[in-house]
Amino acid sequence: MIARLSLLIALLVTGCAGSLEGADDDACRVSLGFTPSTPYSGPGGEVTVTADVQNTTGVLVYTWDVTYVGGTVPFTPAAANDSAIRFTALDPGTYEVTLDVSAPSKQCNQASQRINVLDSTGMLTDVRLHVTPPFDLDVPPIDRMIRVFGGADYDLGPVVLEPGIPATGMVRTGTGTGVAAYMRFSPLGMAGAVTETFSSASGAYDVTLLNQPHDVLVIPSSPTHAPQKFSWGSSTSSFIVSAGTAITGSVRHGVTPISGARVQLTIAGVPTTLGTTAGDGSFTVRGNPTTGAVVKVEVTPPAATGLPRLESQAQFDADGPFNVVYNSTLQTRNLSGTEVRRGGALLANRKVVIVGALSSIGNVTAGVTDIASGFARVSTTTNGSGVLPSVLVPAGPLSAVVTILDSDLAVTPFNTTTVVPGLIDAEVMTSFTTQALGQTPLDGVRLDLVPVGALALAGAPTLQLISSSTGMFSSSIAGGGIYDAVFSDPKGRQGQRIVTDVTADGFALSYSLGPAVSVSGTLSVTGNPNKLRGASVTILCATCTGLDRERPIAETASDQAGDFVLAVPDPGTM
Repeated sequence: MIARLSLLIALLVTGCAGSLEGADDDACRVSLGFTPSTPYSGPGGEVTVTADVQNTTGVLVYTWDVTYVGGTVPFTPAAANDSAIRFTALDPGTYEVTLDVSAPSKQCNQASQRINVLDSTGMLTDVRLHVTPPFDLDVPPIDRMIRVFGGADYDLGPVVLEPGIPATGMVRTGTGTGVAAYMRFSPLGMAGAVTETFSSASGAYDVTLLNQPHDVLVIPSSPTHAPQKFSWGSSTSSFIVSAGTAITGSVRHGVTPISGARVQLTIAGVPTTLGTTAGDGSFTVRGNPTTGAVVKVEVTPPAATGLPRLESQAQFDADGPFNVVYNSTLQTRNLSGTEVRRGGALLANRKVVIVGALSSIGNVTAGVTDIASGFARVSTTTNGSGVLPSVLVPAGPLSAVVTILDSDLAVTPFNTTTVVPGLIDAEVMTSFTTQALGQTPLDGVRLDLVPVGALALAGAPTLQLISSSTGMFSSSIAGGGIYDAVFSDPKGRQGQRIVTDVTADGFALSYSLGPAVSVSGTLSVTGNPNKLRGASVTILCATCTGLDRERPIAETASDQAGDFVLAVPDPGTM
């Protein structure tokens, strides 16, 4: 039997562009198969393609065509009746074979087959293919691992989404009372294909899911019910939430209790309810402790204390109690009276966010003790004279992010370890120019400037620029700001390039984007003869964590025919 490419290599071998569902059983049907199942390029890269013609008799006439990158590829007959051909794939990439069959009494469909030919020296990398259907189509997303091969464009063929099944039921208490809640469904083996919904005030939910087991995170809106993780299957209807277990603790600054601090634990990825400390610093949250789980502790003191937010993560005893202690040596400073200027002019009524990452600010004890880190983020506004009001901040290295206008920011470092600064001098926006290059200058390249450091802590937005016809970028960014520069080519000529920790005066004159290979495919939904157009198609990192896991390597939308093409950085050859 002729071998076919596996799902990883070509997903499906099909004889025609349209679906055969509902076709006349007596119709002439043509399909193609090929050997070897994984062809490699070169002088010995011989590929044999064989036709399978059903439901017709008599003398058949076979008209073959083989193309590569728009050009014709020579071939020779591999069967006496022309029902098979053979060609040599000298170069890696996607070859397209089409066949028209003329039968004496019936009309046969045109068969076509794309064949991925790999580079024998090509390296490979695994990435995630994430597809989100358009919002008006109630179909679950997918998040699949695919393999990208160095040195060759690659066609996935049909990428078929499942229509899913309706999942309805209730979030309720043990006594049957409905509970409003946020719900996040994550299919097992495809955790990135998350479906989110909310249950109503009566506890009812209605969502479409893949017909496979899911992990479900349920976070009730009522603080009297603990968030909980469940398993979902096609026979699941109700999720019964409870008050969970009361987990106690205290928050102190040295020996002084902190009142009004917000406390939340996350146990094995499941948050507890949000607690607030009482006058004696004590708190109670409700959750579902798991023995041996990693527990994350987050404490946000009232802004009036001037203390930073505290974070700690360890294999704590999840049953508690959790004793959170800020170092007694951690002091605060009042910025009252500090002037905010730019170029000698006072900046009246301007938003100022004081931020800073701080290490070793205290410790958390619950069975084990962990040294906690934290960060400050204090938002305030200058008065009509350009002076900061009374506002407490931690003593230590900080930065002021000043918003002069919506698109005009400045970052000014200062240190309150020993003294309060009398002046915060906001730098002017700093101009820069750079150029995107491939083999030639690249027009239409997108440059995302992603804030890091102080700008990120202050919540500054990502800036997006498009290169000119000569590949040039020219703009201004926050004085004193640091960014990650992400270059991507929507036209698919080159691969993405990321340059980390760039300042305005640190831009190179130009950046060469690396070589790319294209990954293409056609989207459809099982049982639907129409191709899936307008879907979001993204390539994501398979091994990254945190924010980098969700940062697109390449992204596009499927066209009217359901087709998509993405430019992915070439893994290269050996």
